[in-house]
Amino acid sequence: MRTLLKYAVLIAVFLVVTIAALHTAAEASDKNSRWIYICNDIDQADMEYYYDSETVKYISDNQVSVWMRIASPYNRPQLLHLEIACASSMFHLMENSIDLWGNRIKTSYIAGRWIETPPDSEVYLLSKLVCKNIKNVN
Repeated sequence: MRTLLKYAVLIAVFLVVTIAALHTAAEASDKNSRWIYICNDIDQADMEYYYDSETVKYISDNQVSVWMRIASPYNRPQLLHLEIACASSMFHLMENSIDLWGNRIKTSYIAGRWIETPPDSEVYLLSKLVCKNIKNVN
């Protein structure tokens, strides 16, 4: 009888640990599903670009605000907060941040200037994705 009880306890512990692990994996998957893949870097194939689908905000008929993440296996992810002017193919860097040991180090660009979006750049590809819902895009 004691052996049967030991096995029952072991099975119960195994089930609890398995369910907890599956729950954690599902939660992590949900958190990562908000980041939509844009492209890999042309020069560094292991560097990937994503945008946060939950932060896309349409500021006006022409402007979109969005966060972009640059991920590399060798560096910590870099986050960029961009405003994109869809009709004029310009963008504005609002904030640049990186997480170091659980602390976000950020640089804000309050007086930053608008920059022409280079064709076939990561920002160009991002603008094609987020600007397609704007009615007045040329």
